[in-house]
Amino acid sequence: MAYCTEKDKFVTEIEYVSQLLRKGVNLPNQVFQSDFKYFGICDFGFISTDEYYENLKNYLVSCGERFLKIVSLDPDPIKYFYNNFGTYPYLEISVESSNDEYIKYINEDPGGSPADSIAMNGRTLVYYTGKNDWAIFCNAELEVCIVAFKEKESFSSFKKIGKEMAWLNVEEALKNLFVLNELSKNERNSLKINYAG
Repeated sequence: MAYCTEKDKFVTEIEYVSQLLRKGVNLPNQVFQSDFKYFGICDFGFISTDEYYENLKNYLVSCGERFLKIVSLDPDPIKYFYNNFGTYPYLEISVESSNDEYIKYINEDPGGSPADSIAMNGRTLVYYTGKNDWAIFCNAELEVCIVAFKEKESFSSFKKIGKEMAWLNVEEALKNLFVLNELSKNERNSLKINYAG
């Protein structure tokens, strides 16, 4: 596995992600496009676990998907990542990859700087596939990942398959995830309004 080196491929993926996310918007505001209605929240630390990948993989296989895509949007993919390492912070991981391979890939050195792997230095990550009916937005600063679905049935299937994962609703997340407890009243209200689905 290696980071993307083709500019055209990376630009295509960023354009695709723009169909999922609102440009320039970050938490606690609504980061997803308006057709996403169903949300779950988990701790950011889960992205580096076997369980996280195993549950994602099981869901993707159940949907007939072959690849999990991950892109880092912060630090800046061009100004920071490409200019320093000559690659783009984008991974495409086969659902046939083992849990150990997933952990290896997200921790892969982009070129002389292991601390700049997307797992170590990706402050904003997006997990998605070729289907644009779901995505996961991960924010390292608030230490949360938010999964979003357009269809209730798909979200229910996702939660059922990933039952070991603690995908919380926004009220549960505000009570149980430490960093969210540190938010201001206005920020907490914004999360409640934007992710109540």
